[in-house]
Amino acid sequence: MKKTVKLWVLLLFLGQSYVFAQNARVTGKVTGPDNQGLPGVNVQVSGTTVGTASDALGNFSLNAASNASLVFSTIGYVGQTVPVNGRSIVNVQLAEDQKTLNEVVVVGYGTQRKTDVTGALTAISTKEFAQQPVTRLDQVLQGRAAGVQVSQTNGAPGGDARIRIRGANSVLGSNNPLYVVDGFVGADFNFVNPSDIETIQILKDAASTSIYGSRGANGVVIITTKKGSKGLKVNYEGQFSTSEVIKKYDVLQAGEFAEIVNARATAVGSGLPFTSDQIAQFKQNGGTDWQSLVFRNGTGQQHQITVSGVVRKLPFWFQETI
Repeated sequence: MKKTVKLWVLLLFLGQSYVFAQNARVTGKVTGPDNQGLPGVNVQVSGTTVGTASDALGNFSLNAASNASLVFSTIGYVGQTVPVNGRSIVNVQLAEDQKTLNEVVVVGYGTQRKTDVTGALTAISTKEFAQQPVTRLDQVLQGRAAGVQVSQTNGAPGGDARIRIRGANSVLGSNNPLYVVDGFVGADFNFVNPSDIETIQILKDAASTSIYGSRGANGVVIITTKKGSKGLKVNYEGQFSTSEVIKKYDVLQAGEFAEIVNARATAVGSGLPFTSDQIAQFKQNGGTDWQSLVFRNGTGQQHQITVSGVVRKLPFWFQETI
C-alpha cells in the first residue's frame, strides 16, 4: 500500500515538472509599418489571463508555453494572433487599421459616426448637373447645396460670383470659402472645368473644417476630379446655344421725349432744346430704337475633347528621370 502511494506521488511530481518545463520566457518586439517600435501594445497569451504591454521601444517579455499563441492588439492597428511554436523570440509587425468612410467620417482631429455629421456635410455628384449646360463651379453649387448662397456681384454676363457658406463671418476680412482641389489647398475655382469634376463635398461646421485651421472658418469646398480608368477613352462634349432678350424696356418715343425736355426747360426758364419742326420730324420718323441696336440674338458653342487612361508601365527613360 505504501509503495502504491509513493508511486502516485512520484507520477504527480513528474507531471507537474513536465508542465512547468513547457513554460518558457518569450521576448520580442512589436513594430509598425515603418519598422519603428510600437509602445503600449497589449500582448496576451491566448485563452489565459497572462499578458503584458510593450515598452517605449516596442519590446515585450512574458512566460508562455511552447504550444501557446500570443495575441497582439492596440488601437489603430490590425490585431494579430501568432503561435509561439517553441520559439523564445517572437517579433511581430502590425498593419494600420484603415477605417472606411462607410463606417466613419474623418473630421478634424478624430472620427465621428456619419449619422452625427449629416448636417455638416453636403455632397454633390456629377449626375446632378451632367445634363445641364454649366460652365463654372458657381453654377454647379447654385440651388444644389443647402446652406450655400450663390449670387452675382454685378449684372454683366459672366461676372464674378459670390459664394457664401454659413453667411458672412468677417467684417474686414474675406468671407470666401476655402477651396481644396485634389488635395491642393487654396485653389481657384474659376480654373476648374465642371466636366472634370467627380464629386464635390462642402464642409460647413466647425468640427469638419477644424483640420484646415483658420482658413476653413468660412467653410471648405472639397473638389475631387475624375481619374483615368483601364483602357484608352476619348470623350467628346459639344454644346450649341442661343440667347435673346426676354423683355425690352418700355421707353418714350423720340417725339414724346423731346416734348418732355422742352417742358422741363420752360419750367426752369431756359431755352428750348428742340424746335417744333424737330419734334414733328421725330414723330414722323420715330427716332432711333437704341435697344434694337444694342440687343440682338446671340449664339454660342463649346467643344471639349477628353482623353483618359491608365499607363501600366512607364518608359525606361522616364523611370530613370523620376
